[in-house]
Amino acid sequence: MSLIGRYLAVQYIRVFLLAMAAGTSLFLVIDFLQRIGNLLKYQPSATTVAAYYLFKIPATFTDVYPAAALLAVLVSVGLLVRNREVLALRACGIGPLQIAAPLVTVGVLLSLLALAWSEIVVPPTAVRYHDINDIEIKKKAARGLYNSSSLWLQALHGYANVDYYDAGAETLHGLVVYETDASFRLTRVISVPLARWVDQAWQIESGTVQDVTPGSADRTRPLRPGEFRLEATPRDFSNRRRNARDLSYRALRREVDVLRARGLEATGLEVDLQAKLAVPFSGVISVLLGLPIALRVGRRTGMAWALIAGLAAGFAYWVTMAVAMSIGRSGVLPPVAAAWLANVGFGFLAASMLASSR
Repeated sequence: MSLIGRYLAVQYIRVFLLAMAAGTSLFLVIDFLQRIGNLLKYQPSATTVAAYYLFKIPATFTDVYPAAALLAVLVSVGLLVRNREVLALRACGIGPLQIAAPLVTVGVLLSLLALAWSEIVVPPTAVRYHDINDIEIKKKAARGLYNSSSLWLQALHGYANVDYYDAGAETLHGLVVYETDASFRLTRVISVPLARWVDQAWQIESGTVQDVTPGSADRTRPLRPGEFRLEATPRDFSNRRRNARDLSYRALRREVDVLRARGLEATGLEVDLQAKLAVPFSGVISVLLGLPIALRVGRRTGMAWALIAGLAAGFAYWVTMAVAMSIGRSGVLPPVAAAWLANVGFGFLAASMLASSR
């Protein structure tokens, strides 16, 4: 990288680090103010609250990163334009594309770092701050082991396993309950292929019961109406279901494969899987969007105009990504198209704006 390229990159990185620090701090302060009522209700220790927010910082970094990347290019390049440094570069024959090259290079490197961060650091820390919130702050019992699809939890007389919980339709797929006696010896296994939450109760159309009482022959019979009742509610399953963003790409890939093998719907997780790769590169798109806007800073269009226009463009980009992913989860768009539509569309738009910059 040339001397001018290093200078531009350093100016961008300085503002980016300040934006990341300010954005993360603001995000955590707002979250604390929103949760202060619950914190006073449960009265956790200061150490517990500090640990909760310490482990929440890595996930917050990934949320703040796209906005920080956009703000950094708007401010750093806007200041260079206002100080006539870009004018001096143009007088030396350096065009917009040469100015953009080091900034886009840094943006790509930061996006790769964000991808590695979301794969290596975010999943274990997310599990930890969720556990602190549920167990140490809210004093809930650690009753279940779960991932984005399969769920184990304690039932009234044993343990239950669910292949997949569809939170949107409030439906359980592949419910198996292992009932035990007082000595924790298995007495029977209840299998329910499908259970729907209707009128504040689980509606079970069919199922089987396998009696495994010691000393008697194992036998399987149909589940009789009213013979089995599940006490857990949809809220219990939703609260214990891990968010896809808290899983690594490999772990989420395994979940998708498991659901496919079981013949269950996996479209939503497939979109989330593609988003694990697409979202980190939103930082590059933010740089491409903000750069042509920042280069237009002048006497008539000051820094305030650049910030407003840049943030409006960024807002349109993030709304487009959210809408496309929502449409993808409904099955209208393929998962790859849903996750990458905003990146590709706004990437071409930003590149054309940059090419036409003067």
